Amino acid sequence: MGFLSPSVSFTRYRMEEPVPDGFWDQALEMLNSMAFREMESSAEISSGWASVINPFQEEITMRDISFGNYLLVSMRVDQKKIPAALLKKHCLWEEQKTRDMKGLQRLSGKMRKEIRERVKMQLLLKAMPIPSTHDVCWNIQHGQILFFSCQEKMQGTFEDLFFRTFRLKPTPVIPYSLATDLLSDPGRESSLKELAPEVLI
Repeated sequence: MGFLSPSVSFTRYRMEEPVPDGFWDQALEMLNSMAFREMESSAEISSGWASVINPFQEEITMRDISFGNYLLVSMRVDQKKIPAALLKKHCLWEEQKTRDMKGLQRLSGKMRKEIRERVKMQLLLKAMPIPSTHDVCWNIQHGQILFFSCQEKMQGTFEDLFFRTFRLKPTPVIPYSLATDLLSDPGRESSLKELAPEVLI
């Protein structure tokens, strides 16, 4: 799901510190340094930045990311998935072959683990990666970020990739922190501390 989709869901972040001077002059270089690269044949997952318009082009350009005070970019994640049933079937075959070759009734836990790792690697070499994209809309002036995914795993991937790219740490906006921003008056802000969680059924 992305910025240009008919319906979207997103996670809000904010920057606690301003971007450095001359940010736009460095932004493109920083993004391309962590741009998505085709994954190695034995890798299970790969992530990096890509163009929102065309996430499959090799290089990001300034036209792809710069829209006034907004930086738009897509986080592309390619992942190979081996179905558990398929992995189990091939492992059982390999275990049987090993028992027959070595004349064993049972295999040790270590041998079974080695077989599983070897079989998984062989299947990964044959598997095709499944691409997914998650767009990012960053208001540079106000330090507000919309990440178009609510998946916890993707949020962690985004936060890590963002920090490695810009050396800045985005802070998730939760209802409590949003309330403290809206209630700027010290007297009203203190009332938040008196709130207790409730379960609404």
